Amino acid sequence: MYGGTCINVGCIPSKSLVHSAAASAAHKKDDFDKKTSRYAAAVAERERVTSMLRKKNFDKLNDNANVTVINGTAAFVDAKRSASKRQAKNLRSPPIIFSSTQVQRPSFPKSTALKITSTYITATH
Repeated sequence: MYGGTCINVGCIPSKSLVHSAAASAAHKKDDFDKKTSRYAAAVAERERVTSMLRKKNFDKLNDNANVTVINGTAAFVDAKRSASKRQAKNLRSPPIIFSSTQVQRPSFPKSTALKITSTYITATH
């Protein structure tokens, strides 16, 4: 997932569902099947919007000649290299930016080879 909290789980999907709920308010007397159908349409619209924005963010990175996008799981090998499980090679390219879709705070390995000298920013904590 590309984009961060606002696009993936925050502002945008929430506002999409709020908009759909407001549009449904005029149909309070509809039967269960119609309400179920509107709910499914609201979820589909939320997914359409977030998918479109994720793709735009991915394309912005992927189309940049100075950026190499590698999807997968990676770990630090030492202070300046990371290893990607998807590619059978080590990557050497300071600075290295890992984009994580996990909701919890990132964790860094206790290693003498890797010294964390900068802070990290997370929108969910």
